[in-house]
Amino acid sequence: MAIGPDLLLEAHPDLQVTQAMTGDRRLTLLGFIVDPTAPGRSDIEILEGLADDVRIDAPAVGTARFGGRWVLIVEAGGHTVLLADPAGLRQTYHAVSGAGAVWAASQSAFLAQVLDLPVDPEAAEFAGSVYFRSYPEPWWPADATLHQGSQRLLPNHLLDLRTGLVRRFWPDAPKGRLSVDEAADRCATLLRGSMNAAAARGPLVLGLTAGIDSRSLLAASRDVQAGLLCCTIDNGVSGGNRRDVTTARRVLDRLGLPHLVVPRASSIDPSFLRDYQASVDCPHAYCAHHTFGLLRDLPTDRLWVSGNCSEIGRGYLRSQMPGIVTTPRSLAAAANMERSPWAVRSIGRWLDTAAPAAERYGYDPVDLFHWEHIMGSWLANAQSERDIVTDWFTPFGDRLLIETMLAVDLADRMPPAHRLHRAMLSILWPETLAEPFNPVDPIGRLRLVARSGAVGLLSRTHLLGPIKTAFLKARSRRIERL
Repeated sequence: MAIGPDLLLEAHPDLQVTQAMTGDRRLTLLGFIVDPTAPGRSDIEILEGLADDVRIDAPAVGTARFGGRWVLIVEAGGHTVLLADPAGLRQTYHAVSGAGAVWAASQSAFLAQVLDLPVDPEAAEFAGSVYFRSYPEPWWPADATLHQGSQRLLPNHLLDLRTGLVRRFWPDAPKGRLSVDEAADRCATLLRGSMNAAAARGPLVLGLTAGIDSRSLLAASRDVQAGLLCCTIDNGVSGGNRRDVTTARRVLDRLGLPHLVVPRASSIDPSFLRDYQASVDCPHAYCAHHTFGLLRDLPTDRLWVSGNCSEIGRGYLRSQMPGIVTTPRSLAAAANMERSPWAVRSIGRWLDTAAPAAERYGYDPVDLFHWEHIMGSWLANAQSERDIVTDWFTPFGDRLLIETMLAVDLADRMPPAHRLHRAMLSILWPETLAEPFNPVDPIGRLRLVARSGAVGLLSRTHLLGPIKTAFLKARSRRIERL
């Protein structure tokens, strides 16, 4: 279909495409968009309103409150730009052909096939490294991809479809300052509105774990609980996953809500695996088993609701790595990529523009790193891999919501107190606070304390690197067996 005088769009029939025009403006939406302040508005109604409000020079102004999982193409005044939902979960990869034409696609491999892009040798080396293989769902650093000449469009950035240039458009104003109570009230209103908006479009399934993020969404679902299915994926291993299953069941039993446990598939239908591997770049076998389990055990007409992106607002990286500093190597270490010079350089290029923007407007570059590098890469990849089975909705991936959370003092957002999130739950559905979050038995707590102390001690010596490498090698072998 045409989206401009010289631009064409090809989309999978399962991907909803919506267009609106006002005067000389044409807006094209891929995916779905929700308005938490008006839950009953449809995609076309929101898009028609955006046609009057969105500004190419400042797109965050018109789109800040809208959640969902979408790509928006705006044509106005001879300019055409592309931007994604605030967390970048509807992924876009882009490249410029030898003739100067700008191409964009949902997978880097599509661009490589059309434009004959070679594999980047350093990226291939990174993909074969122990760091990449030691995660069930490894991801790429910053905007890097497997192929030379292609890049991933990061959250808070837009792509000029005429020139191929990428521009950061957020942050664009000084960070606010809010008390816990002020922010909790605003966040609760936005979360409730987002869940109501999603439920108005069709049935939902909420991925519920033992953590505070998915519990917050359960609390926000109080108005729509009758049509909500709560599901926990059982990996079949001990530790945190068993805690997810048992805690979620206790919470739902208290509320009188049903609970579905989906076992990870031990084997996969060969035809499904063939289609799965053909649909994404660098498919992960671990994710394929999860995805096949969802296909086998879940109704396919439900939108999966995820609690991710909440971590941005609760200072997750600061809580996990208190000594993290804003250098390329330190940030790379947060993702266990510090031994790859290629990954460190990729993060360094991102930091060159992110750090000045964060400093200018009062934001922490570590929060931006988590938002753009981890949510915009790891989470976006994970959701993309599972698109073959279900679409995803991440209510915390809402710019206005994230801005509101970040306006609260860090100490009030971080674990273990979680004062902001607890205040949200108290407003939304107090009974959801009855069970503890991620409960740890006394022996498990001692292990955590001992491990934290050992890491702190080793970090002051030259032993941490070799020990960490040995640990990751062992973990990569375990993941290969899963």
